Amino acid sequence: YINAETINEGIPPWVFSRYPQVAVVNRGERIQDFVSYQHPDYLSCVTRWYRAVFAVLTPRQVTRGGKIIMMQLDNEMGMIQWVRNMLDVNPDTLARMAAYVQDRYGRAAQERYPGGVLAETLRAALSVPDHACGAQALEDYKDFYRGYLREYTQFLRTEARANGLEVPEVINI
Repeated sequence: YINAETINEGIPPWVFSRYPQVAVVNRGERIQDFVSYQHPDYLSCVTRWYRAVFAVLTPRQVTRGGKIIMMQLDNEMGMIQWVRNMLDVNPDTLARMAAYVQDRYGRAAQERYPGGVLAETLRAALSVPDHACGAQALEDYKDFYRGYLREYTQFLRTEARANGLEVPEVINI
């Protein structure tokens, strides 16, 4: 029993030292000790990690005569954000949210979030408690983030299968 998620959500400290841009940025603009799940540099780390881990695990699956009957791909995804009541305003996440808002509302997105660049307006709306668009930005964030986690989960499944996963996978949320 390791309980690795108690430090950095189980992400090794070297990930943050080599790729500081992958960290969650909270509404107070402070960098946190857990990752923005879909940041491309973090996903690149996951791809390399899965390649290495599955090289060891793949031949040990029950489908190949081994003893592994199931694999857990992630543990307590999004738990720290929920427990700390924290939003991820990492620039990459905000760009994804802006694309979500644009897709969801179309031309009405600019009316819903007046200002210049949509991602910057969303950052301000999510970061300043009494911002005129704060309440609606929070509601849109919640909807966006469910899809964000779903896409991350799909990424993990796709990577695992591409690297040899044959047994059922689970993710503890």
